[in-house]
Amino acid sequence: MPLGAVLLEFDLKMGPVFKLAVPSTLEVTQDETIILFTTRTMIDKGFTGITVKDRQWATYLNPPNLYCILLSPLEHQHDFEEPMENTFGKIEPDGNMNQAKLLELYNHIVYLTGEKLHQDLSKRPEVQRIIERLKKDPDALRPAWSFKTGYRYPVAEDITGKSDEETNELLNSMMSTGLLRGRICGNIVGCPVCNSHQVILHINCPKCGLPTLESGIGLEHFICNRTEFIEAFSTTSGLVCPQCKLHLAPGTYRTLGKVYHCLTCNSFLINPDHILGCVNCKHTFTPDKAKYTPIYSYTSVKL
Repeated sequence: MPLGAVLLEFDLKMGPVFKLAVPSTLEVTQDETIILFTTRTMIDKGFTGITVKDRQWATYLNPPNLYCILLSPLEHQHDFEEPMENTFGKIEPDGNMNQAKLLELYNHIVYLTGEKLHQDLSKRPEVQRIIERLKKDPDALRPAWSFKTGYRYPVAEDITGKSDEETNELLNSMMSTGLLRGRICGNIVGCPVCNSHQVILHINCPKCGLPTLESGIGLEHFICNRTEFIEAFSTTSGLVCPQCKLHLAPGTYRTLGKVYHCLTCNSFLINPDHILGCVNCKHTFTPDKAKYTPIYSYTSVKL
């Protein structure tokens, strides 16, 4: 299944311009935008397959617009020529293209090319072996954690003899074409900059912003408002406040559960800041900015 679509436009003053993407998170650099345009002329309307570094594109020029479909490693550029001609060749470049319209056209391309990919995949020996294995063992294709790729399917890798990335892509294509049934069983956090799954969680103090935190069970003494770890209150004669020296009578204190103590600013807090750090590109980001990838557990469509 294609990975997405972008609409580029050639502006007489600005040159190649990025306009729209499906999904909206699909990124195309300015260098890649220029390459996609400059590998063809602005006169010859029609289809061309273009490879930029490790990404292969099926493109259709309808001046001044260039429609680009980003293909998965299992797809072939020439399979998209006729579907793109029938889809984009009939569009009047009047500037009224929007996100919803591009999504509709992209889904139409996916529909037109999906049946051929289904037929091609079903003939592959490794695909047939995967399906046969699932008939014997319905739980064979459960994901396993991988720090490199986020998740992998060891049994399928043994069957295909391919890398974890190639096997993951094959299983995803089998699911998208109806050869497998996929059920989401989790999500993997990824870096929004480089897409790496090599991400580490850090907890920081929200007051001073530093990661110098220790954790423990906290107590709060209502009489003097002292908060400390429970160890600071514990004596041989019971719970005694280290500040006002009073014994902690019932109703004069509460247990806070797990709390954090900042060794830098001496603050006690219940909710630290959560910061994610990418091992690959060193980018740091908050959980709401992370990229989340669903993990599937695969079964046979006939089960």
